[in-house]
Amino acid sequence: MTANDVTIPAGEDFTLTNITASIFANGGIASVDVNYYDDAAGLPGALIGSETGVTIDSQAVIGNNFGFDVNEIELSVEPFVFEGQNDAPTTYWIELSVTDGGATGSVFWVVTSSSSVGHPAAQFDAGWTIGDPLMDGVYIFEGECNATVGIEDNSLAGFNFYPNPANQMLYLNASKNIESVELFNMLGQKVMANQIGATSSNLNVEGLAVGTYIMKVTVDGQTGTYKVIKN
Repeated sequence: MTANDVTIPAGEDFTLTNITASIFANGGIASVDVNYYDDAAGLPGALIGSETGVTIDSQAVIGNNFGFDVNEIELSVEPFVFEGQNDAPTTYWIELSVTDGGATGSVFWVVTSSSSVGHPAAQFDAGWTIGDPLMDGVYIFEGECNATVGIEDNSLAGFNFYPNPANQMLYLNASKNIESVELFNMLGQKVMANQIGATSSNLNVEGLAVGTYIMKVTVDGQTGTYKVIKN
C-alpha cells in the first residue's frame, strides 16, 4: 500500500477527475481501486472516500527496471471533492490499489528522488510510515479548483447535520423546530427548497452535481448558513 499527498491551497476546493501514475508490474494492469484519506501529522489518516473499478483510459509500458515493466496508466475517477479551508492549506492522501494482469501481487507505485511535491510517498507496513524521505511518487492529479474564500458558516445552536461530504442523504437534527432548508450552488442559484416543520429530517442530494453548496437553515425563526459538499 502506497499513498501520495495532495495539498489544497487556502480558499479553494479541489475536485479530482483524473490520475496518471507510473506503476511497476508485469503482465499489464487489470484493475485499479482508489482510496482517499485525510492527513494525520504528515501521514494518511482516516479513510474519507473510495472507488472500486476505476476506469482505465489507457496504459502503456514506458520502460523497465528491477525486473518489472513500468506501466503508465491514465485513470478517470468519479469526481471527488477535497474540501479546502479559508485560512490555511489542507493536505489529503490518495492511494491506488492496483492488480496486475497475472494477479501476482507484485505491484509497486514508482517513486523518484529527482522531484518532489509536498510530502514523500507514504507506505503501509502495520501502519503508515514514510519509507524514504527522499522519494516521492510519480503521478499527475488533475481536476478543477473552486474558490471558497468568503464563505463562512453562521451556525445555529442545537442544529447539526451529517454526513459532510454527502453522497445520497443529508440528515438534519435540531433541538427546536426546523422550519425550512434551502440549498444554493456556488453561483447563488437555488437548487433545493424544503419546508420541514419538525426537529429532524433528511434531504436527498443524490441528484445534485458534485461540488460545494451553501445550505440555509431556518430553526425557530433563526437562520444559519453552512457549507455542504456533495460527492
